[in-house]
Amino acid sequence: FGKDKPDKKLSFFRSIHSVFGSYFWVSGIYKIVNDIGGFIAPLLLNRIVVFLEEGGTPAWQGHVLALALFVSAEIQSAALGQYFFRLFRQSLRLRAAICSLVYKKSILISNKSKSEFGIGKIVSLMQIDAQKVSEVLPYLHLSWSSPFQLSVLLYLLYSQVGVSGFAGIFVLIGLMPFNAIIAKQQAKLTRKIMESRDSRVKLISEVLSGIRIVK
Repeated sequence: FGKDKPDKKLSFFRSIHSVFGSYFWVSGIYKIVNDIGGFIAPLLLNRIVVFLEEGGTPAWQGHVLALALFVSAEIQSAALGQYFFRLFRQSLRLRAAICSLVYKKSILISNKSKSEFGIGKIVSLMQIDAQKVSEVLPYLHLSWSSPFQLSVLLYLLYSQVGVSGFAGIFVLIGLMPFNAIIAKQQAKLTRKIMESRDSRVKLISEVLSGIRIVK
């Protein structure tokens, strides 16, 4: 921010990825394990139901299915716990890194650029924007995980109930325009709130500076 910018254009997200990217993508492995475990459990339950309905099947097969269901649930729970633990820890590191970068930049820029940019905006970047960016991190893997889960679930649903299983999908698709309108309005309100917050912080900073000068 400010006018003291380097000649070479830098990318914030590219820089963040170069520092935290490997840890972030390794955490995605736990997400894959959790998703696969979520698909295995219904399949095992279906096999157990078939086992109970058929009868005459050796009892050890039922024991194996029950044990497999227990093991898959434990693995899924452990993978999900590790996934959120790693990414919430990484989000704290990301927030600390952003605050440090903003603070370092605010020291290096000239007083003229700092006054034009505003103290309120700088404080907002360090406190609010850094927090918002870090909160998004644990859920970024949903960008690929959700389509993967939806595809597998649609296949399993089609294999069980046929074409009628797509009725719910059509309803969701029909509601997408309304969700987009609501999200757009929410984004506008959030932007206005951020602008008001920046103005408030700037005003308070100016009042405190004036009090300091008077003293």
